[in-house]
Amino acid sequence: MSKFRMIGRVAVVVGATASVGALVVACSKTTDSSPGATCDRVLRAQVARDERCGGRVLDAEVKEHAIQREAAVCAVSIGLSGVAITPAFVDACVSALDNTSCAVGSGDLPECDAPPGTLEKGAACSQSSQCQSGRCDRTSAPTTNDAGVVSSSSKCGVCTAPIALGAACGANGGSCTNAVCDDGTCVARYSRGEGAACTTGSSDVCKSGLRCDVRSSKCAKPAAAGAACITSNECEGGLTCKSGVCKARAKDGEACGDGTDCASGLACAPTTQKCTRVTYGKAGAACDSNLARCAVGACNVSITGTGVGTGTCPVVLADGAACEEMSTDRSKTCDVGARCIEGKCKLDVPETCPAGK
Repeated sequence: MSKFRMIGRVAVVVGATASVGALVVACSKTTDSSPGATCDRVLRAQVARDERCGGRVLDAEVKEHAIQREAAVCAVSIGLSGVAITPAFVDACVSALDNTSCAVGSGDLPECDAPPGTLEKGAACSQSSQCQSGRCDRTSAPTTNDAGVVSSSSKCGVCTAPIALGAACGANGGSCTNAVCDDGTCVARYSRGEGAACTTGSSDVCKSGLRCDVRSSKCAKPAAAGAACITSNECEGGLTCKSGVCKARAKDGEACGDGTDCASGLACAPTTQKCTRVTYGKAGAACDSNLARCAVGACNVSITGTGVGTGTCPVVLADGAACEEMSTDRSKTCDVGARCIEGKCKLDVPETCPAGK
């Protein structure tokens, strides 16, 4: 099951800089349930949470541009036939994004699990959120591009048959229907309490606030500061596993050994070995892929033998501009929410698939 927050990728792209008052207005309950308004509302809640929890911070102009473009992509996604996003669901998801502690990852909010779609087995689809089964199979109709390269998937597919709880899943059993595959069996999400058995990597089988412990293979509370650990995933949000112990991540200006020592939104400065706030520049700005990154695209930088380099943020191509698919040229990039499709930068929206396709 996908998270509604992943329908739009703005949480990965931007951080919020708007005032608290503006965000309260944007994220409060509204009677406008159109796809565009729904996406705008949730995306603003996402970026507000990212800033509150130490994520990326961009200037207001860049942030607003990114939200508007991602909202356009998201609106097409949730406007497809079968997608069952309701006002009540949006209210619950936004409330969770606004009010849940930063110790809980945004990806661990049950309230933001996208509800199953309404399309039955065999119906045409382009994304899994349209289907009752939670899976759109797009592998059955390979396509060939102009260069003769065959793709293993097509833009349109069909909804698969639902797989019930208790049925086999995984490599030979397929994907579970709105459930999680745990040790080869489909299990209800968030159904197992503390101490119940689980398979590492299937934490969604544990109740909200619990994780599948990598050592005991049981649902357990995240480890607090000072507790033993193997990986940072075992620790509470905001902590890192260092020398086998969960520790608080260093704050701005505190000493660090590498980037994993620093709190979210910070990086370890190689010259001072102190955690420093990351900045995000526009096209043409100087960057180094560490402390100075790019608002859109990756820094076109050459790393020196010391592990430090400088470069320039790429030129942002307008929609419709010519581009080269799978290009390694970092001097230019498509805008937020777009990618190179058939030689031109286009918003990366899902296909509207007619019946029978």
